[in-house]
Amino acid sequence: MPEIFAWPPVFLTGHERTQDRPMQRSVGLSGSSTFSQSEPTRKLVSADVAGIGKTLDGAAYVEALKILLDGKPPFVRMKLLPRFWFQALGGQSTRRGQVDLEWTAGGVDLDWTAAGSVLNWSVGNRIDGVAGADDWPYLDCTGFAPNKVAAYPTEKFTVGGVTATVLRTAHADATGAARVYLMTALSDGEVQIGVEETAAFEILSFPRSKQSVTGTFGYGFELREIFASEYADGFTEVNPWT
Repeated sequence: MPEIFAWPPVFLTGHERTQDRPMQRSVGLSGSSTFSQSEPTRKLVSADVAGIGKTLDGAAYVEALKILLDGKPPFVRMKLLPRFWFQALGGQSTRRGQVDLEWTAGGVDLDWTAAGSVLNWSVGNRIDGVAGADDWPYLDCTGFAPNKVAAYPTEKFTVGGVTATVLRTAHADATGAARVYLMTALSDGEVQIGVEETAAFEILSFPRSKQSVTGTFGYGFELREIFASEYADGFTEVNPWT
């Protein structure tokens, strides 16, 4: 059972995410083409890591990861970043939907009450969707910031624990309503946007990087997705960074 190490808390200066689809094409006696795919589609990620970063320890984390993986399969779990421009959303924090807040004190859960009743805290606007379909499935949503982008292609919308991928950019009207087209159908319900998506990857090679007197240096990683089903006993998850 291979260990999957959590990706370290490093600062990315560049990121690319795409998919590898190993299609095979054959031509029959009639001259017509046939396409097949015997291997699964895998995510491919390129990650440029700052040698210094915001906390001045990027290179140290990279080298620590190398030590931890010494003699082991170079497997890591990484959070997947969206493919649209990272500054596209601006300050639209309410786009993620309504999220419950949990309070703690000294590491112990803390409950708030009023007149003997438990108070539930949340942050963000509640976004509700009503399912429909024409050429593609969609959700008619309410609760977005008025006259702002409601969704970008490849974003993830989750309703009732089921997640679908956004098909194309959607804009909210003056009331905060938007029709969001999806690649697969979802049911009616409260919408969560951008629920954290992770995947396990093999590091294809470990980069090296020289420190620069200017303080601008970094590492370039190439990673290829792996699946727990490819290993008899699955994965063991390890997070040494928390």
